[in-house]
Amino acid sequence: MNKYIEKKLQEVNILIALNLAKMLSSMNFFWICSGLIITAIVAPAVAPQCSFIAQTIIQLLALPVLGLAQDIQSTRIELKIDSMTDILKNHLEIKIDNVSDELKGHICNILESILSKEEQEITLLDNREN
Repeated sequence: MNKYIEKKLQEVNILIALNLAKMLSSMNFFWICSGLIITAIVAPAVAPQCSFIAQTIIQLLALPVLGLAQDIQSTRIELKIDSMTDILKNHLEIKIDNVSDELKGHICNILESILSKEEQEITLLDNREN
């Protein structure tokens, strides 16, 4: 398949996954699921249909989409961190050109320590969202 078409299909898939994830993690979807549960309790005759809908939507659609959206968000965060790291390192290299090599090493170590702490905080936030 043409690389251009593959790239466009991937972009469309990512867009669909993010929009579906946004919809599935909304209060509207919560109320729809709650309505299915209440309907199954109030009208036991339609409980099998409600169960089928809930299982089909949640297990076959929602879980894979939410997992994919999480992967996409994690990749975006990693790219932002890498970009910020490069910008900070370039900025610091310009500012510390006249500083001794030993002091440069200490500054780089401090910068790497700060960035690794930020990455850990982002990872903790991502884990809390799951």
